[in-house]
Amino acid sequence: EHKRKNSEGLKRAIVEGRFDPGANSRKAWANAPLNSKFVSGKYKHLTKCGKYHSKKNGSDMYYESSWELARMEALEASANVASYMRIPCRLTYMFEGKQHFYFPDFGVLYADGVFAIEEIKPKHWLTTHKQTKAKIRKLKAHCLQAGYACHVLSTLEECQEVA
Repeated sequence: EHKRKNSEGLKRAIVEGRFDPGANSRKAWANAPLNSKFVSGKYKHLTKCGKYHSKKNGSDMYYESSWELARMEALEASANVASYMRIPCRLTYMFEGKQHFYFPDFGVLYADGVFAIEEIKPKHWLTTHKQTKAKIRKLKAHCLQAGYACHVLSTLEECQEVA
């Protein structure tokens, strides 16, 4: 059943022009719409995931972990947050000599006009995973260059708080 559904979904994507079976998958990541399930659903087999309706933004958003859901609920409830979005940008970085794509978790526009890009990663990932360290370096450099605040949230408690 699972294989049949995947096959049908792939056929539909080809017919609709969303997937080219002859194309390089790296190019697919590079050109995928940021709000697509291709980008936002890549870890759903590993973690708690689902859809959350944001009244603040008037749209449904996908989350890939219980921490992301907790962050959405905190952003939604905070009067200090004007709006927020999932996957605000696509960043390109090099790791072990290869180009990779990275999609930060949230873009947050605070009521005072400050825009922040937020990434949620457990603390142990930030200290032990070399590729995660490379992603965070790229995120910080991007935020500095663009004039954005950069928030790396590494505990559930941090996800539940809004400054």
